[in-house]
Amino acid sequence: MKAFLLSAFVALSLFATNAEALKLDQDGCLVYAIWARDVVWARDVGADKDRVRASLEEMGEREKNPVFALLLRFFDPLWGTGMPKEMIAQSVYTECAGRRGEYGKGA
Repeated sequence: MKAFLLSAFVALSLFATNAEALKLDQDGCLVYAIWARDVVWARDVGADKDRVRASLEEMGEREKNPVFALLLRFFDPLWGTGMPKEMIAQSVYTECAGRRGEYGKGA
């Protein structure tokens, strides 16, 4: 079941297009996974989707960190997933580490 959910998340993430290539190190993958979990948590507690996205955009502009670019790239699949937030963190980290933090254009 876990492998299926990870595959489903990875498949959803492939819908992102027109995006720049990004690279994260191992710590970046961990930060990305934690923030992805927090996006799902925000949804679960009833946060406004547009306000969460706007906050990520603002932080991305201020911090210039590729983690925020990835969160925005995969925001809709994260927001729409039915996976529990704990599983999101694990799945995102596993997927990121498996690709060595390399997210090419549109992937």
